Order: sequence, then C-alpha cells, then structure tokens
Amino acid sequence: MQSVVSQLNIYPVKSLQGIKVNTVQVRPRGLSLDRRWMLVDEEGTMLTQRTLPILSQIGTHLNDDELSLVLEGEQIQVEPPDEDRIEVRVWHDTVLACRIGGDVSTKLSRFIGQSVKLVWMPDEIQRRVEERPGTQDKVVGFADGFPFLVISEASLEDLNGRLEAAVAMDRFRPNIVVSNTQAFEEDAWKRYEIGGIIFDHVKPCARCVMTTVDPESGRKGKEPLKTLSLFRQRDGEVFFGQNAVHSGTGFLTLGDSVKVLERQGVVI
Repeated sequence: MQSVVSQLNIYPVKSLQGIKVNTVQVRPRGLSLDRRWMLVDEEGTMLTQRTLPILSQIGTHLNDDELSLVLEGEQIQVEPPDEDRIEVRVWHDTVLACRIGGDVSTKLSRFIGQSVKLVWMPDEIQRRVEERPGTQDKVVGFADGFPFLVISEASLEDLNGRLEAAVAMDRFRPNIVVSNTQAFEEDAWKRYEIGGIIFDHVKPCARCVMTTVDPESGRKGKEPLKTLSLFRQRDGEVFFGQNAVHSGTGFLTLGDSVKVLERQGVVI
C-alpha cells in the first residue's frame, strides 16, 4: 500500500487559522510563508492559542505573497512590513522582526481584548531549529521548533475511535497529512522522500492544551488531550505526530507518493 500526501497546510500567522493548499513551494524554512507572521504582546513575546483560544477564530488568506486576515467576517488586507525592527521572543529564542504597518494591529487588539502587534520575520533573519542531531544547518520561521509536522490519517482515525466525539485534523495543525498507512506508522519513519525532497523525523511532537481548543467555537475543553494521555504518554509528555526537517527545495502536491528510505526502531 503506497502512502501518499492527502493534505497540505500553511499557517501564515502563528496560532491563527491555517490554509489548505493543493500544491506548495518548499523553501529552506519550510513551506512557503508558513509562520512568517506572528502576534506578540507589548513586551514582544509570542501569543498563541494556549492562553488566547480566541486566536482560533481569526482566518487567514493568501493571494500570492499578500496576506489578509478574516476578522468577524471582515477581510483585512495586511500591509507590508515597516523598516523598523523589534526584538520578539519565540519560546527561548529572541530574534528581530519587522512591525506591520497600518491599523491591522489595532483591529486585532480590539478583537482579542488586549494590546497586540503583528510582526513579520524578514528573509535575512536566520532562526535555528531546536537543536537535535542533524539539525545544525536548519532554519525555521516562527514555528515552535521545526519546519514540518507530519501526521497520518490513520492515526487520527485511531484516536477518534477512542473519543466520545471525533475531532478534526486541524486540532493538531500538521503541515503534511499522509494516507494509506497503519495507525501511528509515521512514528517508525526516520527518513523519507516526497516530491524529490528528503525529510527526516527528528522528534515526536509533544502536545499541549492547544489541542483542546475547538477551532469551530474557540472553546477549550479536556479532549483529545485527556484520551491521548491514556495511550500516547511517555516521560510525562503526550505525543501525536512527528516533527521533521528537510533537505532541498521544490514543490509538494496532493497525491505525492511517500517513499520511506529508512525506519527507526523506537516508537511511542
């Protein structure tokens, strides 16, 4: 059974809604324009759905390289970044980012209920991925630690079979979803090829309370994290999906074959 790519997702703004695409360019940081924008507070610290579930209610739209946000039914065009830069923080990393001009930050602040700024990571900023074997030369945008998150449809189906109410894949915010696998088969992949690009799994993805935010309503509950903890927990963390880095650039397209080149023995 040949595994194939069944879903591709870009998240232009960290922790806002994603965009499903049929084909997408892969650049050194990952998928083109994935998490190149981010919301920060007055101190420049990242804001996410972990503490602000309301962010799940803000839509995103890309027209080539131009971003617009969908806020309470209104589509707001995001202006190009200003020249001035500020320090922003993503977990333990501090990098320079450009402020976004116009009144989009004001409108976002009003909707969210606190003062926020929308910022952009310029091309020359090189944020290193979380340090792991084989990642020394890898860079990433504002994603938590790695440019790719990979999950199989079968893994979600297995989880949903254990839940009282099924959840959709967007709870987990993967970049690449694959079909025609066994449940959690992706855990055993170490190196594989899609569209001529090599991917390496570097770390199982530890899940947090963001998975408990319903993307439809913005309300936070206990699932699916509660159920995942019953069978996907190790060393005090709950895992679902695999973080990956890549070598090379090119394009990914729905239906691309996944050619597994090397497997690893340790699985969750």
